[in-house]
Amino acid sequence: MILLSDGGDTFKPKGGPGQDLVPPLFRQAATRPAPIHTFGFGADNDAAAMHAIAEATGGTFSFIENQAAIQESFAQCIGGLLSVAVQDARIAVTCLHRGVRIQEVKSGCYASHVDADGRTASIQVGELYDDEERRFLVRVYVPRARPAESVTRLLKVTCAYRVAATGQAAHAAAPAAIIQRPLELTDGMAPPSMEVERERVRLEATQDIAAARVAADGGEHAGAARILESRLKAVEQSSATGACEALKEELQDLSSRVGDRREYQQTGRARLLAGMSSHAQQRASASSSTTKAPRAYLTPKMEEMVETSRRQSRKRKHPDGQLTQIKLDLGD
Repeated sequence: MILLSDGGDTFKPKGGPGQDLVPPLFRQAATRPAPIHTFGFGADNDAAAMHAIAEATGGTFSFIENQAAIQESFAQCIGGLLSVAVQDARIAVTCLHRGVRIQEVKSGCYASHVDADGRTASIQVGELYDDEERRFLVRVYVPRARPAESVTRLLKVTCAYRVAATGQAAHAAAPAAIIQRPLELTDGMAPPSMEVERERVRLEATQDIAAARVAADGGEHAGAARILESRLKAVEQSSATGACEALKEELQDLSSRVGDRREYQQTGRARLLAGMSSHAQQRASASSSTTKAPRAYLTPKMEEMVETSRRQSRKRKHPDGQLTQIKLDLGD
């Protein structure tokens, strides 16, 4: 379901939560007919309400700054909706070593649970589009190695899901996560995982985007800009900086929109909320901004649908080549 609005709600009490606009049926993942993907258009839309509706129903919130971007924004969303490959995905994490304990799962908007003894955890992922991926950080306690212990088996991760095309149940399992326990560190040791570092950097940036929103909503616009600028510097100094070009451009764009009160009210708040929505779900939200870096979470099917939309627009703007040739022949 897609909801587009270019103004504020006249029914909801001023300042009231947008979730109040959502029917109870849509609020629970088990009963909702479909997520609601919301689009705030222009400077007058109630971005907070639109974001709340999307958040409450499992959808994404996108900010469309100008009319020219509406068609492509919808095309991107539809490209994803038409390419659902996995449904009801659930990840299970189990400790292998008797001393290992799961302490925390960073799962964004996806519901997660860690058992009381810390031995198992689960994440409810739901549906995935074709070529989408999800990254979650799991923080674990690892006990001191025993004298003869050279390797510690940490975790095993499995995923149960339904194949969208057939409805059949399926199961996948990753190789066990292990760490080496050498007596001394050597140059031949494997370097830290860049994938883990990139996810850590992204999560910290997401937290600061949310903090900047709170500061700006409270009138601390200069403070909001400093939060984002400081985070940008931290990303640039990270060992994963080369894999975070889209994130760095996003932080630059957001910091330029929160420092001024008027700019924040017109575009900054909506941009921040769209970024928060996208990172919480690890799913692309539509954007009318132009960036050089590849857009975060964009899938090939989304890009394909956007390109199809562009071709259709060009056909409407320009006469068909065959008709043009007829006109030329008549002119001769």
